[in-house]
Amino acid sequence: MSKRITFLNLHLGFGGIESTTINTANSLCDKFEVEIIAFYNLPENQSKFLNNKIKVKYLFEGKPNKNEIKEAIESKNIIKILKELFKAIKILYKKNILIKKEIRNCQSDIIVSTRWDFSIKLSKYKPKKTLAIAQEHHHHNNNKKYIKVLQKKYKNIDYIFALTSSLEEDYKKFLKNNKNTKVVLMPNMISDINTKKSDLSTKHIISVGRLHEGKRINELIDIVSKCKNIEKFYIIGNGEEYLNLKKQIQELKLNKKIELLGYMDHERIQAYLSNSSIFVMASISEGLPMVLLEAMNNGVPCIAYETDSGINDIIEDGKNGYVIKNRNEKDFITKLDGLLNDKETLKKFGKNAIKKTKTFSKENIVKRWEEIIMSNNKNLMKELFDKTYKDSKINFLQIIKNNIQKDKKMFIVTANPEAFMIAEKNNNYMRMLLDKDTTIIADGIGLVKAGKIMGYNIKERIPGVDIAKNLLEYAHQFKKKIYLFGSKEEVITKMKNLIENKYYNAELVGLKNGYEKDKEKVFEDIAKKEPDVILVALGMPLQEELIYKNLNKFSKGVFVGVGGSFDVISGTKKRAPRIFIKLNLEWLYRIICEPKRIKRFWNNNVKFIFDIYRKK
Repeated sequence: MSKRITFLNLHLGFGGIESTTINTANSLCDKFEVEIIAFYNLPENQSKFLNNKIKVKYLFEGKPNKNEIKEAIESKNIIKILKELFKAIKILYKKNILIKKEIRNCQSDIIVSTRWDFSIKLSKYKPKKTLAIAQEHHHHNNNKKYIKVLQKKYKNIDYIFALTSSLEEDYKKFLKNNKNTKVVLMPNMISDINTKKSDLSTKHIISVGRLHEGKRINELIDIVSKCKNIEKFYIIGNGEEYLNLKKQIQELKLNKKIELLGYMDHERIQAYLSNSSIFVMASISEGLPMVLLEAMNNGVPCIAYETDSGINDIIEDGKNGYVIKNRNEKDFITKLDGLLNDKETLKKFGKNAIKKTKTFSKENIVKRWEEIIMSNNKNLMKELFDKTYKDSKINFLQIIKNNIQKDKKMFIVTANPEAFMIAEKNNNYMRMLLDKDTTIIADGIGLVKAGKIMGYNIKERIPGVDIAKNLLEYAHQFKKKIYLFGSKEEVITKMKNLIENKYYNAELVGLKNGYEKDKEKVFEDIAKKEPDVILVALGMPLQEELIYKNLNKFSKGVFVGVGGSFDVISGTKKRAPRIFIKLNLEWLYRIICEPKRIKRFWNNNVKFIFDIYRKK
């Protein structure tokens, strides 16, 4: 059963929060069900960049009317002012009611709030079993009201995601008396969209972001007016400061040098970044500015005023750009003009900028997300049993047979209590078991018994050795290709002889023992041979982890981790007598034959049953 994640957003416009949500959602949707609930459906938005697997729900068709209120006040039209104010109150009321309703009725395993006002509602109205995550995208600026909200109204938030290490420490300090909420460092991830790197040959600079007073674009315009080496300054974005900035540019007679470009989609922004040599920022406050990361991903060095948080996490002063302390305008101008004239340093900064973005790569950040998603569900054991096949062995063998005939892909995990116990400690293994492309069968009688304790009727155990034998039989019957990987050389040689003599209609396309050092290379060979039956005997959990890691290389094939099955099938070891098998006592026969197994049996079976009783 795949986990479901819901993101709560104000809208999907062209802002940093929205870009971050889209990047994260796109990166998680392959393994989890993802939906975004946005209040406003803005006419200009980034929804086209979302993976088509992601569901989007808008609660209000339209946008806020801030500009209309501002225009009404400026025109001193009382009727228009009242009309727009009434409209604003109506929108706010709708936002409050509809967001509350969505949270209450949400069936997702995880809800992620991207705004503090949504987080308050999430803490108050979230369903009991839902994991609540608050993403704090802005710096707190020591705002006493906001800090009090964190302390008083985030009681049922499970995680606060801090964008930077300094913010992580601050939130831990603010929430030292809140034992329910964990603070973790979760930076934004860089988009995985391929970007055209800038060759840094132009004397163009760029700034991207909302045209808000706190961004201090007006100060950047003043700086540009005093620089000698700038040919073009691109300002991309829109907001309440647009007209003021336009007026400032006209008064300074910089219309030819400065282009006020308004809103742009991601692709067009990338084109301007690749035609620029420096990104500039003058914000008073930032969380973790995505625009700096986007610029660096294009190989563009950055110059910015220092803020309490965010800037120093990205710009390494004198290495991939400059951090200007104390809002020293003169220093900003000197560094900006100097860097544009110093091609050697500019190129060096550009290379270091690209290296820096790897810290914020999709791979690194998604891993952090997955660890939290997988490790904090209180019903993981229930999910494993939900997912375990419960019907008879005969019916399951028929499913495998059909898949082989139709060239379908299937990954089977022959699970015993040890597999479930490994999963509880190993997030990656748990993620693999719960993946929609993984089929779990109960190989051990311990799972069948534990399932009954948990209220599940698993009809019978389905031994991995029986699955392996039947797969060889089907490969023979339908003239399919087989690949064997694992076990000792002498055992796998016996398997080769067995296939050639008993399953001769099948084509054995590959044979590798388990002592091959480069196991990834073996899977490259398997992918080239395109077999229909792939049996991997490397022991748990390695065999399953390798199969899962490489599964996307294949379009067909039944994959099974078969542990010690080659020993039994090849006749190297004897299987338990029929009476033991019939009474589900194969485990006892193994202990009789190998007494040293008793410790493993205690740790992975007896303890498991006790743990299941405790969970029940």
